[in-house]
Order: sequence, then structure tokens, then C-alpha cells
Amino acid sequence: MIGKIQKIDTLLRVYNFEVSENHNYFVSNLGILVHNDCNFKLYRGGSSMKPRKGVDYKVDADGFVNEKGISINTDKLDPNIDKYGGAWEVDLSSIPSGLKIKHTKGTHYEIVPARDMKEAEFLELMSKVAVKRSNTIK
Repeated sequence: MIGKIQKIDTLLRVYNFEVSENHNYFVSNLGILVHNDCNFKLYRGGSSMKPRKGVDYKVDADGFVNEKGISINTDKLDPNIDKYGGAWEVDLSSIPSGLKIKHTKGTHYEIVPARDMKEAEFLELMSKVAVKRSNTIK
């Protein structure tokens, strides 16, 4: 969740840098994903964005989804991508408010709830995330 956005009409120095061979990184205690490469893409192994209960997410005793989510990756040649049906590019603009991208490690990310969320809402939001077939050449 973004706490505040403020427009400042002044010149400020900004920096473009790379972190651990990636053009994306998280800033602030809010975990905001920033990327410098306009070609930043995330891929899913296979075309399904339907989360599998017990595999992609779990529900606690009160019916809330935990932080685990659908696996995605910046490396479309990752062996797990091919194992599940080849690379499908996630349309980042289709990720609705209420979901966020969480970095787990290396080139692996997950789409997870951005706040406390019941299972039905999570599944509804995930159904809006679109993917398109990607070629296998980097």
C-alpha cells in the first residue's frame, strides 16, 4: 500500500543502478518494486494463473489467504518454467489493486495479496491477471 504520493516541482538528482544483475529492486519498508529496464518482464510456467489451494496459497482458520502466491520468474529459460508448459509472459498492467509482486529470491517472484484478504477475493483478483505466450529466445 502506498502511503502518499506527492508531486514536487523541482529538479532532483536520481540514480539508475543495477542490483545483483537485475534491473529491479525493492525500496522502502513498503517493499515497492522498482525497475529501471523498460523491458522488465515476468513469466509463468504455463498459461494458468489459477492459484492451487495448498500449493500456491493456504487459508488460515479465519479464511484469510497467507502471503504465499503464484510463482513467476524474470528468467523465462528457468527449468521450472519449461517444466510447467513453457514461458507465458505476465501482463503486469493486468495485476489489479489488491495484489502485489513479492520478490522471494534470485529471479523468483510471487503474486500475493497486498493486504489481508479472504480466499474468494484473492481468487477473483487472480482471475484478472493475464498472460500471453512468449517465445523461448531471450
